[in-house]
Amino acid sequence: KLGAILVPFNWRLAGPELAFQVNDCGTRLLVFHDAFLGSIDPARKELRVDKDKFLYLRSGSPGLPECPEWAEDYDMWLRAHAAGIKMGKPEGVLLHWREHRNRLTHCDNRYDTRLFMKAKAYYLAQSQAHLKNRKAIIWGTGPTGVYLYDILVEQAVEVEAFIEVNPRRVGGIKRGLPVIHFTEITQYTLQYDNAPLIIGAVGARGARTEMRQALLDMGKEEGTDFLFAA
Repeated sequence: KLGAILVPFNWRLAGPELAFQVNDCGTRLLVFHDAFLGSIDPARKELRVDKDKFLYLRSGSPGLPECPEWAEDYDMWLRAHAAGIKMGKPEGVLLHWREHRNRLTHCDNRYDTRLFMKAKAYYLAQSQAHLKNRKAIIWGTGPTGVYLYDILVEQAVEVEAFIEVNPRRVGGIKRGLPVIHFTEITQYTLQYDNAPLIIGAVGARGARTEMRQALLDMGKEEGTDFLFAA
């Protein structure tokens, strides 16, 4: 269901040995720590892996992109998704997690929830299927929605409007943009061949379920017409 099989490689292998194993198993995506760049480089010319399918887990070496300000493991999953890797949720217990207070999740600034959203905004802005050539409409005028607006603008994404259900906010202005009721979405989505992407940004419990159902009832398709960032 995941669409992929994890194949570990011995970092002690010489370049030709590594290239043989990588090619023999039909590798589509090669994930490595840049500490092993010295092992990867000698084999690059022989590897039958697309140039954009090399994913690093840490930066700092010449020729590699800068390390993102958000969590590296989360960045890896977003890069994999951007590379077209199919993902899924398999059944059964695959991992017994050891929870403790010293995990990076709890004590490293890169795991701040705002940075998770910033990572999503970055990759949405780069995606041809999402915001690279489309405008956005944000559902939510609270702190989460406003923050999403700010980081999308940083990525040169044009936001057209905010959506609200609270009658006291509908008809108002947020960040200089109109605040509309969700039933007014059609006036924005029908005037373009490439309709704006609706992004849910409401963190309240149960809000996502209600928003999803409202959009599905309007004939919208999740992942194409709308998605959630919170």
